[in-house]
Amino acid sequence: MERVSVAGLRTFVEGSKSGTIHVGVDVHKRSYSVALLRSDGAWKE
Repeated sequence: MERVSVAGLRTFVEGSKSGTIHVGVDVHKRSYSVALLRSDGAWKE
């Protein structure tokens, strides 16, 4: 799993031309993961 900075996420979000971003969250007792999917097919985990 890659750690992503807030600045990196901001750049990813601002790269969305349509403004639509889907967010997925996988939560476990001791950890969690978040994935972002833009409408152009780019994703960040």
